[in-house]
Amino acid sequence: MSWSNSNLEARTTLVSVLLLCSSLHSFRLDVSLIVTAIAIVFSQGRVLVGLKFFIPLIALFALWSFLLGGIDKLPTLVALIAIGLLVVCIKPEDIAYALMYFRIPPKIAYSICIAIRLLHIAFVDLRNISAVLSIESRGLKRYVKLLKAFTSLLILRSFSIAESLYSRGFDLDRKIILVRKPKIVDFILLACSICVLVYSLF
Repeated sequence: MSWSNSNLEARTTLVSVLLLCSSLHSFRLDVSLIVTAIAIVFSQGRVLVGLKFFIPLIALFALWSFLLGGIDKLPTLVALIAIGLLVVCIKPEDIAYALMYFRIPPKIAYSICIAIRLLHIAFVDLRNISAVLSIESRGLKRYVKLLKAFTSLLILRSFSIAESLYSRGFDLDRKIILVRKPKIVDFILLACSICVLVYSLF
């Protein structure tokens, strides 16, 4: 199996994500809503679950946008967050292989892979901490406690992953070949992304 045929699924998704991001250049409401809907559908609803954790950020952005007269940019922010969450739905290893196919150095590709892996762990931790704090506190006090606990846990997780990689002698310069055929849903996502980009240009 050759490296050129490896990981078509992740490559298709990454190209689709780039096309979707490019379609947001016009800040149009209809395009932003279509992009958000595509991200939710093709992630099987996982993006929608992730978006609820960004409600405080979206609310803060909406407040400042309203005060500064740029509330029309809010749907674009939501669309960008949705696209980011769509990338998170891909296995980190697959993203690394896809990036290396596009001639990104293995060191950078694996660093991105580790960052996304940490992001996956962070989502689980955030959900668990949020569930615990929802029992004992409410409102702004809950978010302050959540921020403190989540930041501390994230730092500990980072050190833990770094120590694990160091102890195993992880080589950032190696290339791992993985062959995976794309599914029909990947081609549909790519086709939808192209259509949205073309639509945004008119």
